[in-house]
Formats: sequence, C-alpha cells, structure tokens
Amino acid sequence: MDQLIQKSLFGTKKIKIYESKFSFTVSVRGNETEIMVPFENLSADRVSFKKADIGFAVASIFMYGIAGTALSSVLENEKENAGMPLTIVFFIVATALMGIWIFHRQNSWKINLLNYSTVMIHKNIPDAVTVEEFYEQLIDNRNSYLKANYAVIDATLNHENHLKNLKWLKSIDVLSKTEYESKLSELNYIQNTFSKINFN
Repeated sequence: MDQLIQKSLFGTKKIKIYESKFSFTVSVRGNETEIMVPFENLSADRVSFKKADIGFAVASIFMYGIAGTALSSVLENEKENAGMPLTIVFFIVATALMGIWIFHRQNSWKINLLNYSTVMIHKNIPDAVTVEEFYEQLIDNRNSYLKANYAVIDATLNHENHLKNLKWLKSIDVLSKTEYESKLSELNYIQNTFSKINFN
C-alpha cells in the first residue's frame, strides 16, 4: 500500500509514498495544498491527538437556547400551534449541529518531522487497521531508504562522516542498538585494516 486517502466532512487528505520521500496533500473546497517530505526529515515519533471543532458545539447550544426560548414563549401565550413549527426547526438544526460535532471530532496521529513541524492523519479513516498498516509501510520504506543511503560502509569514504551518519540513524530509530553496534564494528574493522595497509 503506497497511498492513503482520507475523506471527511471538512476535506480530503492524501498521503503517497515514493522511493525517497512522501507527499502530503490536503484538499478543502477546491483548494489544494501539497508538501513533499524527504525521508531524511521524517521522524518515527507519533503522538495521539484529539481535536473537536468547538464552533459546531457552540452553534448547537445557541440553537437549543433559541428553541427553548421559543417553546417557552409558545407555552406562556397558550398558542400551541403558532410558534411550534419554528421551535421544531430550531431543535432539529441544533441536534444536527451537535451530531456533526460528536461524529466528526478528529482522532488523529500527529507525525513529527525533524524540522519541528508535523503532519496530521486521521486514526480511523477509512479504518484503524488500514491507517496502521499504511503508517508501518511508511516507516519501513523510510528505514530501508535511509539504511541503503547512509548505513552502507564504504572504505573509500571518510571515517568521521560514516560515524556521524550511524549516530544520526540510531538517534532517529532507523538503526537498532544491535544494528548500530554491528555497523560500528564493521566501520572500525575497515578503518583499522586500511590504516595497517597504508602504514605498510
């Protein structure tokens, strides 16, 4: 799975995995914004994030207030049918707004980027299993690409640059502690071997 599409009431998010990066596109009412994120900038860290658009809740409470006032006025004037249709409309609208607020609260993953920004994806759109599988695929692709481009030991390249790359890969959880130590041993072995060859 190299693409995740998330459609909601407020717009569409599309995340697509490429060989060395991923794209994140947000479309809202015909306006589209796309960013390209190289795997070097993608952290493996994610944080659960919940957000609700409080505007719908406030509007709903306001409409319930109007409906309650209208109903009270109808009952006081003993004109049961005069304002009742309007009162019913207000109750229906208020209930609809409350429903939107309840069912469209964002339950998201906030994925951290290494440039101190974030990308938000919904946890349950289209469903939790699909989102989890896509996220795991994204991180697997990131790890494979970064290992292939930064963890391969080349005897002809600078020892310090290799060491710096290995420490960086370990710090962003691309290399496990065991993998890091193995690569470090390989690097030191090659360094010592070349030093002896050059000395002789």
